[in-house]
Amino acid sequence: DWSSDVCSSDLLAKEFGMKLQKGCMIQLGAAVGLDEKKREAYIRSKIDELVVATLKIVSSPSFPAQSTPLYLRQVIKTHAVYLASTHSPAITQASFQHLGQQIRRAFLEKMHAPDSAYLNRSVHYQLKMAVKKGGIGLRPLTFTTCS
Repeated sequence: DWSSDVCSSDLLAKEFGMKLQKGCMIQLGAAVGLDEKKREAYIRSKIDELVVATLKIVSSPSFPAQSTPLYLRQVIKTHAVYLASTHSPAITQASFQHLGQQIRRAFLEKMHAPDSAYLNRSVHYQLKMAVKKGGIGLRPLTFTTCS
């Protein structure tokens, strides 16, 4: 019975015992769908989870300070790059800026930097500068698309 007020996909889902998600769903770690607010909320929640896990690991007294830059550059960025490659910059930019700030803050706290270092532009420039140029290599996590 195909009534006009019920979508055919709803009937098929009911017939096969499936649950439909409308607007946005998670597939292979990426939010897929047309509902941009839900996709942005998914990115925000993943970044928040990453921040909490990172702070827990890095702030541990047993985690060596000299391993902090390597951990932050290699481990954290791989998660962020995957999220960036599967979502548009329009919905990831604010979350990545938040993640970048939290990563820099975690690094400075691990190095026992004074409070004045958080406001010093030269310190943040040194943190963002590439390792081969003498920096720490914690570059901003913002991505753009080619037009």
